[in-house]
Amino acid sequence: MLPFFRKIRYKLAKDNQFFKYSRYAIGEIVLVVVGILIALYINNWNEERKERQEFDQALVEVEKELIANIKNSRIAINYLFQQDSLTKKILFDSVSYSDFEQSYNLRHLIEWDGDPALFFDNAFKKMLELDAKLNEEQDSIVSNLMRAYSVRDLISKNNEDRKNFTNRILQSYEKFSWFNNWRLIKVPPERIDYQLNDPKFKTDLITYSKFNLGDLRYVAERIDIDSRIAYHMIYDYLESQNIPHID
Repeated sequence: MLPFFRKIRYKLAKDNQFFKYSRYAIGEIVLVVVGILIALYINNWNEERKERQEFDQALVEVEKELIANIKNSRIAINYLFQQDSLTKKILFDSVSYSDFEQSYNLRHLIEWDGDPALFFDNAFKKMLELDAKLNEEQDSIVSNLMRAYSVRDLISKNNEDRKNFTNRILQSYEKFSWFNNWRLIKVPPERIDYQLNDPKFKTDLITYSKFNLGDLRYVAERIDIDSRIAYHMIYDYLESQNIPHID
């Protein structure tokens, strides 16, 4: 057996076939490796292109959401300015009995526990679920969006504070004879007298002003400013990429 292999080795060495076959084999291996690398590159490129398209489409939806948040924040800010005007009139004794009698908003100023600063974030949450590789511009957009949507925590805290305050106010009203009729259109005179003359009412009104006209207005203004910055960044990006979106 050994002599047989010695003869083959001798022949290959003599004819220089060994090096020819080696070069051929190495070339084949290199071609296979290069082919695999090219296939992987194309596959990765397709995946990244798909991720970019999904991210861009997600940005289109976030842009719509930001527009809605900006509109709602402006509505909330205008409403809170109106509430602020009513509050100042009461605190500075610029209202009369008939003013309270005729104005529902004036009578129920500190009992209101609604949420005028409607804030949507579903599109943003869906965008965060994407596992896309971002370039520097896209990463900057996401960073600004994170800031714009970080106000969610402030909204939650403000809602909780205001609801706790409103519940406390309503509980304090239970001792008054007019409490059961306090939401009627024809208001009991005792209630109006309380709002006009009782110092505790003004003290509660100052607290209300902090929660509703101070903290909440700050939140609404934050939504407006940060959302506008993020919106303009998204708008410019989508325009530069020729991606159809709200114009």
